[in-house]
Order: sequence, then C-alpha cells, then structure tokens
Amino acid sequence: MNALPQNQRSQRAVRIRPAEYTPAVLRIEDGSCTQATLEIYSLTGGLLSLQKPLDRGSRARVLFLTQTGPVLGVAEMLPPLSWTEQPFRFLTMHEEDERKLRAATQPAAEIAVECTPPQIESSAGAAGNTPTLDAEEPWIQKYRTAIYDTPPPAKSFFGKLFAGLTGGSLGLAVIVYAFQHFLR
Repeated sequence: MNALPQNQRSQRAVRIRPAEYTPAVLRIEDGSCTQATLEIYSLTGGLLSLQKPLDRGSRARVLFLTQTGPVLGVAEMLPPLSWTEQPFRFLTMHEEDERKLRAATQPAAEIAVECTPPQIESSAGAAGNTPTLDAEEPWIQKYRTAIYDTPPPAKSFFGKLFAGLTGGSLGLAVIVYAFQHFLR
C-alpha cells in the first residue's frame, strides 16, 4: 500500500459529486462494518452520509464504486459536519486503486481547467492569485445553457388529442354538476 501525501498544496484536489446514488462500505478497526452513501470524493478523501457518525480519528477501510471501478483505501474519519455527514481523508491505498481514483477525477479536473472563470484583479495588484479548480461550475453553466437555449418540445398529435379530451371531459363534468345542483 502506498501512503498518500497529505501536504498543504496551493490548489485543492478536485471534488467529485457522484451523479447517482453511490453506496460505500466501511470496515472499522474493531472489525465491525457499516454502510454509508458517498456524497463527495477526491484524491485526498471525501464526504460520507452515515446513519451515525464514527469517532473522530477512527480508521476504516472505505470501499466505493466510481465510473472507473471499485476503490478501496484506508481512511481516517474527520470531525462530523452534522449528525449524518462526516468527512474522511485517505491514509493509504494500493497503486491500482489510486490509479482508478485519479482516472475518475481527471475528466473533472480537465473541465475545470478549461472553464475557469476570469480573475478579477484588485487595485492593490493580486499577482499571487491562483485560479480555483471547481468541477461544479462548468456543469452549472452547461445546465443553464441547455435550459434557456432549448425551445420547448412540440406536442405530438396524441398529446394534443389527450389534452383536448381531458378539457372536454372536465367541461362536461362541470355542466352535469351544475344541472344537478340547480334542479334540486
């Protein structure tokens, strides 16, 4: 197993939010096993949704599935963010698992680099600013573009027919109700 470097970098590791429900299994040091949902992952760790948070500093083997395959690593649990969310950081991982994790985060890193927003320099001169890598911003922009630039789909013949029949049925029901109410 390789020890993963946890040094302070100038740039954060790219965070990935799985598109689908991603279960994770944790094998804790005492031998017990618990299930969780993976909310976010990166090369250095991630965020789990648990029924009950684990103790801070406890170590567990974390297993989850990415689009490049299953990843297994030894992780240290960090202080919980809420009653159900707890971050973790990877301590060690086999080379093959690290390769899968890098491959899973690589496309998001490339998108984030391609779509970094322009920097705004302050009047004091911000020469030390570095662009932040955020994989979510490009997807948000693509989503907004798709919503606002796509014309609404044309209704098919059957859709128009169904809408007409529904409207006619409702109108007829209102008329029948009104006659019954006034005849009493």
